[in-house]
Amino acid sequence: MSTGAIIGIVVAAVVVLGLLVLAAVVLRRRRSGLALRPLEPRAREQFSRRWARAQEQFVDRPDAALAEAERIVTDVMTERGYPAIADHDRREADLPRGDREHYRAAHSVLERVPNGASTEDMRAAMVRYRSLFQDLIGDDRAKASH
Repeated sequence: MSTGAIIGIVVAAVVVLGLLVLAAVVLRRRRSGLALRPLEPRAREQFSRRWARAQEQFVDRPDAALAEAERIVTDVMTERGYPAIADHDRREADLPRGDREHYRAAHSVLERVPNGASTEDMRAAMVRYRSLFQDLIGDDRAKASH
């Protein structure tokens, strides 16, 4: 391999690493700029009732329950101070690292529902949404009981 080719590869690698670092810095600044607030007790109770209804609905209409779970999670995020955006990728990026995977996996199942996601996949997605929901509302007691 020629020296020019090696230099080209090294330069490309340095540029890619620089872009990755820049993206991480931008994301960190964006997250640190979020003015997140805890839910008021009344709001927490209202969201918890909505969540209970969505779980009950799962038996008869898992697809509708899954869509409602996404709406509830999005509404809780907005109430807590996350940006109210329609882009799920940006919404996911605003979540803490541990919650991102739950959101990503559950949302991907929701996107597959029109093409026939299995009931088991939808059940697993509801479990992921529930974990995310409990983290967002700050309900550690509910987590311990599931």
